[in-house]
Amino acid sequence: AILCCGSQGHSLPMIGGARQRTGGEFRSVDVRFERGPGDAEIVFSGDIAPAYGLPALRSLRRTFRVHPAEGAVRVEDDFEHEGGLPPSVERFIGFEKPVIEGFGHARFGAFAVRFDPALVAEVSTLPYPTRGPTVSTAYALDIALPAGTTTFAIDFARP
Repeated sequence: AILCCGSQGHSLPMIGGARQRTGGEFRSVDVRFERGPGDAEIVFSGDIAPAYGLPALRSLRRTFRVHPAEGAVRVEDDFEHEGGLPPSVERFIGFEKPVIEGFGHARFGAFAVRFDPALVAEVSTLPYPTRGPTVSTAYALDIALPAGTTTFAIDFARP
């Protein structure tokens, strides 16, 4: 089974309703990889704005900060948008249904999830076809970003 290769089918933002486009020209640029002392932190980032093909989206740098010893990952998005970012959605997808536990708190499989408690989150069900007549289900934790957002961060940690 395969989910759609785009923000409707894997963990990417939907910018003002726009999703990742298909094709080799719609890929990240300026990809960077760094390791902290003793590999305490591993940082991977790239500008994923070209994946959307939106002229007004100047930059969307997605950074993953991985802390292997703690079993934790922080995902940060920094937006530069001509005219200000329109209302958008941060989407995180998995095969276990997320549970929203309160403002800025959720559980997604084995991970405790934390994000800005001022943001509204909801869970979406994403049915997708598999081989044969069956349909499988994935789930999305969708977090609404208000217009004008410049940064977003979410933490995933093992309890």
